[in-house]
Amino acid sequence: MRIPLALPSILLLSLAAFSQSLPTPVATAQDVLLRSVTAFSALPVASVHLTGSAHATAGIADETGTFDFTLKSTGESTLKVNAGSLSRTETAGALSESPVCTWAGADGVEHQTAYHNCWSSLDWMVPSLILQARLAALNARLLAPVAASQSAAQTVEVSRTVPSAQGTNQELFRKLSAVSVSLDQTTFLPASLSFSVHPDADAATDIPVMVRYSDYRLLSGATLAFHIEKFLNNSEVLDLKVEAAEVQR
Repeated sequence: MRIPLALPSILLLSLAAFSQSLPTPVATAQDVLLRSVTAFSALPVASVHLTGSAHATAGIADETGTFDFTLKSTGESTLKVNAGSLSRTETAGALSESPVCTWAGADGVEHQTAYHNCWSSLDWMVPSLILQARLAALNARLLAPVAASQSAAQTVEVSRTVPSAQGTNQELFRKLSAVSVSLDQTTFLPASLSFSVHPDADAATDIPVMVRYSDYRLLSGATLAFHIEKFLNNSEVLDLKVEAAEVQR
């Protein structure tokens, strides 16, 4: 009479063996990005304003000073670096099929940024805000797919879609707007971001840019990096340390 009592145990063992044989579900790029933007803020953020100290270098020039930065969920942004001979102001308009950006050096004279360099604009300062605002409209693919249950760092490439573009033009816009975001293995917040800029008269030549983020802090329900470092062609050109931040919803 005790034999039937063993059947549930056998059944459980069989189910366990069966479950182990099933493939582990793989996270999609959208899954990973959703986890990242949720780590940034559970609620939508309308804008972020950062101020602090700046260290700028270019060739033999080495300057220190301050910076002031604002980024809106629309993509509108302004970065002002006050650092002697390396002072610079950059602006970007709202995200669109025809982005408009400007820059000015220490002399304050405003110049139009080359169209092909306007696609990444100033999103790199706080990438999580743009990811949150534009997640559904972005193309995304995992560059290093891992099982969904694992916590290893993942890198996601995101790019923008231009509905009116066709064929080779669509591929060109994808390339110009492509940004690779590497997410921290534990927090899923951006650890670094990579993209390319190009000479004003040559959209085909890529110059690598990398931005690193650290010293994350929770402020008004949003998690922001308080240390941002920018590298151009493997040389550090900007080291920003946030001293004050404001989050608007």
